[in-house]
Amino acid sequence: MRLRLHPDVEGDLRLAYEKGEPDRDFDSMLKVLATPPTLASIRVSKADNVSMKDALSQVRKALASRPPSGTIDVNELCTVHPDMPDVLIIKGMGPLDVKPREQGIVVGILCGMAVLRGANVYAPGVLAVPKELKVGDIVSVWADLDGSCLRGSTETKGQKLFVGNGVLYQNREIFGREKLTGVFVSMSEPLFWGPTLDDVQHSGFHFQNIPSCLVAYELDPRPGMHVLDMCAAPGGKTMHIADKMQGSGKLVALDRSASRVKKLQEVIEKQNLGWVQVCHRDAGKILDGQQKKPRHPEIGFVSETFDRVLLDAPCSCLGQRPRLKDDISAGTFRTQPRLQRKLFANAVALLKPGGIMMYSTCTINPAENEGVVGWAVDKFPEIELQSCDVQLGKPGLPNNGLEAALLSKVQRFDPRDSNTIGFFMAKFIKKSS
Repeated sequence: MRLRLHPDVEGDLRLAYEKGEPDRDFDSMLKVLATPPTLASIRVSKADNVSMKDALSQVRKALASRPPSGTIDVNELCTVHPDMPDVLIIKGMGPLDVKPREQGIVVGILCGMAVLRGANVYAPGVLAVPKELKVGDIVSVWADLDGSCLRGSTETKGQKLFVGNGVLYQNREIFGREKLTGVFVSMSEPLFWGPTLDDVQHSGFHFQNIPSCLVAYELDPRPGMHVLDMCAAPGGKTMHIADKMQGSGKLVALDRSASRVKKLQEVIEKQNLGWVQVCHRDAGKILDGQQKKPRHPEIGFVSETFDRVLLDAPCSCLGQRPRLKDDISAGTFRTQPRLQRKLFANAVALLKPGGIMMYSTCTINPAENEGVVGWAVDKFPEIELQSCDVQLGKPGLPNNGLEAALLSKVQRFDPRDSNTIGFFMAKFIKKSS
């Protein structure tokens, strides 16, 4: 099991990592990216007035109701993060020793990845179901890796990946329905065990990866500040920033996608964060004068408007886990740094002297990480790369665009070592005039 990429994309990554870590096998990276992290994290919002003691008790109780095997000590499985007091960490398990059953169904690759993360199988993700299966049967679930299985099939063809066993809740009759809904297989024997959405039935509990939580800590937004989240959807970091601002100040959350902005607005409203300003804007055209035909009455932001700027940049997303296949083309992959540099230039312009800017991505691609930071250090003498206060990741990858003396100032989350998604962050301070 490994992440499958376009040959040219894999070739670029392999070359970069061979330059940075010549003694380490890059294939190990592709293998670990195809599996979910076994360390999960839940951020607890202060806005809901839930104490960490109560949150810890609730999650531990939920985990104890469905142990992976035998007797477990939930006090050891779920604890408060030592460096981030509003974050719970949960130790999952896997891969577990689960054997395929004789009968099985086939699901789409996206559904298969969700199952590996701990989800049940829902009807829209089902492709093939043998005729003889009936409700209540214990079945294996296989993910279609090469797209050769047609919806409604009775036979399983092509290359497949086993993702666990479960109890059949519906049968082939779903294929005759106009709308597919509901749980199709309840995963009673998952390959990987960890917390699920069913464990956190509380509006103040948010699944958020550990590196993502750390970004808001390093940004250090405070009440009364003006803060900009340049590429905010789906909103996890926006809500964390809002939590730290305690409803005081100005928080502007942008995204260029209308559909993502709509969903972000819904999330913000659900969390009673009406004071957060959500805007459908292209962060590459938000400086005063950059938009010839603005979508909004305001033309753009004036330079040096914000005390804090978060650029969680659009990226190739090649750090997300589990990922069985990614169809990003070589052309799209290679042009990511160009967009990131454009956004970075605007972030620097909008940041006040003395202000803090965070740059982050969820990719393992050094060109989008060390490469962009190295370019920024040379391009903008008015900003200074700073070490993070909390060090959870590794130094940057050598020989990939950032000088050796600065590698220790960035954080690279290598999924082979950190048991998280692949992630990167860099912290900058704008020098006072």
